Amino acid sequence: MKKILIIQNKFIGDVIYSTIYFEFIKQKYPNAKIHYLICDAARAAVLNHPLLDRVIIYPDSKTNEFLGLVKLIISLRANTYDAVIDVYGKLNSLLVSVLVKSKNTIAYRKWYSQLFYSKTFKRLKNSEYQSSLAIENRLKILGLLGIDYNPNILPKIFLTDDEINTTKAYLSLSGIDFNRPLLMICIFGSKPSKSYPMAYMVEVIEAVAGMGNYQLLLNYAPSQKADMEQLFDQCTPRTQALIAKKVYGKSLRQLISISHCCSAVIGNDGGPINIAKALGVPSFTIFSPDLNKVNWYGQNEKDKHIAVHLNDYISQKRIRKQGHIEEKYNLFKPYLFNNELSNFLSRLAL
Repeated sequence: MKKILIIQNKFIGDVIYSTIYFEFIKQKYPNAKIHYLICDAARAAVLNHPLLDRVIIYPDSKTNEFLGLVKLIISLRANTYDAVIDVYGKLNSLLVSVLVKSKNTIAYRKWYSQLFYSKTFKRLKNSEYQSSLAIENRLKILGLLGIDYNPNILPKIFLTDDEINTTKAYLSLSGIDFNRPLLMICIFGSKPSKSYPMAYMVEVIEAVAGMGNYQLLLNYAPSQKADMEQLFDQCTPRTQALIAKKVYGKSLRQLISISHCCSAVIGNDGGPINIAKALGVPSFTIFSPDLNKVNWYGQNEKDKHIAVHLNDYISQKRIRKQGHIEEKYNLFKPYLFNNELSNFLSRLAL
């Protein structure tokens, strides 16, 4: 294999998880060139990755996406890829995979995929190696290229020393004391169905504030700023004093750098949690009741990362009786996982 194209496009977490391919491919084919097709918003997550040879940006859907796609395919065909791995699995990635004209096109099996790809793989429903299914399914695809699974290889994000030093200087100027643990709290998910209820999240923040001499950062999307202010106002004055509200990652790359400087990242499942894992920063994840925990969390992570889900505490039969996500979240009260959170924070001090 001389040249391999990996198609992921989006989202941030998926783009980070698919970086796991780089190390596996380079171990099997040291001289292979790896090209990674992703959306521009995720570019910062793979910047400076030493095993990635080229980042290719998918056309912006806000402009003429079809014309951009045609131009992209024409440019990709000139590369003569020995293999194309379509992890994204959407119509646009199918078009790229087929029209690039590689002899080896690999994707997850869907009802139509065997008509277009040379090799397909049926997703696992249960873990075989105690890793998350997000990792195991990706690596099962590599088995079609003769690459063996190794549970010790994980997704990684790379920062330069200059980035780290610049961020530390910014945090110091913002009043952060590096002699005290710094925790990032992911107070909202990407959408309401993935967001722990605000009143419950306030309880979590209050619990964390009472468990140690912590400094707290609040992570949220720019569109969620008003909600952040509402949440902040519901915290007690003592807890508000622990929150460095002005510290905020204004870009994905700055968020990554700030995360690197944290002792742990806690809160809703999403991009920031996946960033923390790829940086080796301990994480405590609160999963949405509608998500499958095993898709994104494996038992082999529990030495550094902890994740909680409603079905860890409430029977599936009772959960299914709840019609809407709000009703399911209502059952997921903070006291249920208070011991897990306390034990997680205790480990940070060791």
